[in-house]
Amino acid sequence: MKKITIILLVFIALLFSACSSTAVDNASKEASDQLQNISNKNNKYVLMVKDGHPTDYPDVTYGKSFDNFFGSPTWKYFKSDDGRDVVEFTGDCTYRESKVKARLQFILKVDDGTFEAGALSFNEVPQENVVTLSLLGNVFKEEQEKMSKAKEAEISKIEKKEKASDDKNDNINFQKTPIDQAAQRKINIFMSNFAEVPFDMSFKEDNISDRQLILFGFWHYYRNHGMKEPYFQFEKPYCKISKKYIEQAVKKYYNISKINHQTIPIDKNYSYEYKNRYYYFMPAEGECPIDYSVVYRIDNIGQNKYYIYAKEYHGSENTTKLPLNYDYYGLNYDKAEKIYKDEMDVYTVKMVKAKVEKIKENGKERYILLEYAAK
Repeated sequence: MKKITIILLVFIALLFSACSSTAVDNASKEASDQLQNISNKNNKYVLMVKDGHPTDYPDVTYGKSFDNFFGSPTWKYFKSDDGRDVVEFTGDCTYRESKVKARLQFILKVDDGTFEAGALSFNEVPQENVVTLSLLGNVFKEEQEKMSKAKEAEISKIEKKEKASDDKNDNINFQKTPIDQAAQRKINIFMSNFAEVPFDMSFKEDNISDRQLILFGFWHYYRNHGMKEPYFQFEKPYCKISKKYIEQAVKKYYNISKINHQTIPIDKNYSYEYKNRYYYFMPAEGECPIDYSVVYRIDNIGQNKYYIYAKEYHGSENTTKLPLNYDYYGLNYDKAEKIYKDEMDVYTVKMVKAKVEKIKENGKERYILLEYAAK
């Protein structure tokens, strides 16, 4: 049972009264809710809401958040008198020191695949929209905090495990490479190129997929140049990027020259379509992401090859108190952790181990990625 703390600008007085007929009605409704919750378990409209997530909390779903926040949660679908598709949620919570039964309806826009919160009541007493907004904010914030704590605990376990492995490696033949300020910034920038790709980029040596290479090339130019010419061109309603830029990025960071170009499905309704030597996609606007890596250890394993240990930080302009032009690439690990704890909200972090090689080409040295694992 969770507690909702809602601050209202206007004092709202709730008076609850009970009588035998009310008790019977409530018991009947609760039994009906529980029965319909079972029969609607796999209803596509119920799942549409439960699997959805709010814009400000992309890592949490309505279903998991509501089921964790409320006691005795139930979900059901029905058609309203005016023909609208409605999913109704009920659950127990505490409002202003009193136990209440919350009943919240979601109005579906099936053709668009979207929905919005509708009527909310506590113990069948209708609530104002400001109460609905406050309730939703508390539900998702608490779920995000739970996830963040669980993630931090998992990362702490991984860090301890990796440290134990590192200590063992110290007794073998690896040599720690000192990281001065200039080297820190350079290697942070290199590793951040992979953190900026919003897809799983983990792979074993000599086993990276064409899909990963294409996604890397696309997102490398998108994150570094936006949708600016000459890299991106508009062919309404689409935007396109030439395969040559994908190949240039892949060659530079992986030293791979051959790619099997192909259409890349993103989900069941969207893809990066490949045709006539270009990748086509529908441009969209959204909040500005913040993704970067901070390296905390480099092991020289010989033959110009290194193991790099880093931590990825993922957020957006809405999850940081720092200015958008803040120099994250110049951070060392201790400073990055302090900023993460003091200045960031709703952040996702991952531990990374990468294998890289330093090569020399046309008189210039650069790192290339041989293997990548993010947890």
